[in-house]
Amino acid sequence: MAMPWQLKEGLERFRKEKRKPRPIAETLPAINIVELPIPRDSNIRTLPNISFKYPFLASARLTWDAAEFNYPALHRGKPGRKQTFEVYPVRVGYGTRYYFRCDCGKRAAKLYLHNAELACKHCHRVRMASQAITRRARPILQAARLESFLSNKPRLRQAQERLRKRLGDKIMTAQGAYNTRAKSLWAERS
Repeated sequence: MAMPWQLKEGLERFRKEKRKPRPIAETLPAINIVELPIPRDSNIRTLPNISFKYPFLASARLTWDAAEFNYPALHRGKPGRKQTFEVYPVRVGYGTRYYFRCDCGKRAAKLYLHNAELACKHCHRVRMASQAITRRARPILQAARLESFLSNKPRLRQAQERLRKRLGDKIMTAQGAYNTRAKSLWAERS
């Protein structure tokens, strides 16, 4: 019996989408709205040196309701392309949080750069690193994340000392447990 045309078309579309590898969020460059100085009034804030932090951008203009990102020009004397996102506030119990509104209509706190385009994780079909690895390798990822979280940020070192005093080394023992588990799994694998 012949396959209905709708099913045949859907299967072909599914096969095409299936072949494309999904990017991993931790490896993609991302813009977090928390790191941007969103003005609270009607002023326009221009960030000409944003390329130091985000090398894929030339500049950015921020208002209380929009964020415009300018990409570097491909040719001398011609402006680079622009991408604009709506910014909207959400009242929460401790103040106000801001979110981007992506082109798909969903809100996003982070915009990921993939294929020279900024968009939310749903548009790029981004997956997290924990979704891409096996169950046995997850403790290695957890140990790496915990170590980078505790050591890479200067303010967190002070917080780490306070936490160590307050929690009685529970966090440090958890990190040690993750490290020993990761090393034992790595030894089993070899």
